[in-house]
Amino acid sequence: MARNKTRNRIIFWAIVAGFIIVLGIVSLSILGIMAGAKFGPLNGFAVTGVSISINLILSWWIARKWLRGPVQKILRKVEYKMPEMETNEYAGVCILTALIPGPSYTLKNYFLALSNLPFRIIFWIGLPAHSFAASPGILFGDFTGAMTWKKAVFLGLYTLLLLGVSHYLVHKIRSRKKRGVAGLTDERRGPKSAADDRTQHA
Repeated sequence: MARNKTRNRIIFWAIVAGFIIVLGIVSLSILGIMAGAKFGPLNGFAVTGVSISINLILSWWIARKWLRGPVQKILRKVEYKMPEMETNEYAGVCILTALIPGPSYTLKNYFLALSNLPFRIIFWIGLPAHSFAASPGILFGDFTGAMTWKKAVFLGLYTLLLLGVSHYLVHKIRSRKKRGVAGLTDERRGPKSAADDRTQHA
């Protein structure tokens, strides 16, 4: 039984990955570099912002119109349940998904669209977060025509700043999550037990 369950999950994720590939996985970094090289920094940001907006709308519509039902059906078959996020986690999850390196931009958008996040969160928070993540590529594309050591240093420092901000947000959201879990545990255990624990750790 366990072996069949594992096999079904592997098949499921292989189908999902294949579908994403068929739709076309477009790298946001490449898009930013092309926009920066072609239109310059300001127009590059504008073009990238419009592209991100269209992608967010289309991925939401496709996921909710066609994908969510079949995906939920497959998940029930493999006995896997998508995690439900609390309201106070919406913004943090959206920002982290946009800024985290590794997964493709398209994959991130479909992941958010298939979750229980409302569209207003995905769009109005995802749009600036994705634009921020694409900004080093836009600047790099603009600098490629006349790269100097000053521009290279600025780009490196800016990229480090982006990574630092991303790390800070991850740390803050994780800390808030831990405090929320600890508070919920104290509430369930009662005020006396929680006070005793705090006294012992003091």
